[in-house]
Amino acid sequence: DFRERDGEELPDVLPSPCYKARDVTLYIAVYASTLVEYNTRRAALMEVIRAGWVNLKVKELPATYRLYYKTATDAKVSADITDGRIVGRWKMKFREPKPGLTTE
Repeated sequence: DFRERDGEELPDVLPSPCYKARDVTLYIAVYASTLVEYNTRRAALMEVIRAGWVNLKVKELPATYRLYYKTATDAKVSADITDGRIVGRWKMKFREPKPGLTTE
């Protein structure tokens, strides 16, 4: 530290930020007209998610997140009071091993 200098001395070009790997928990819901349709939809979703990388695009953000599936809680299935449809909801945990600002 020099008394006659203000602030910090930094290079003109700053290094890129480094992000740590992280776990992401998503709350998933599946709607269907019947319990059979619900089970078919949930099974299809789980098959796609377990197959490999999941590229998650959030509508309001320009970034795409590359995740892989880790775990899920048991689904809580109930009938929707307003229209009688079947609703199943559960939490899923994903891992983002190399976070970054990926845009498409």
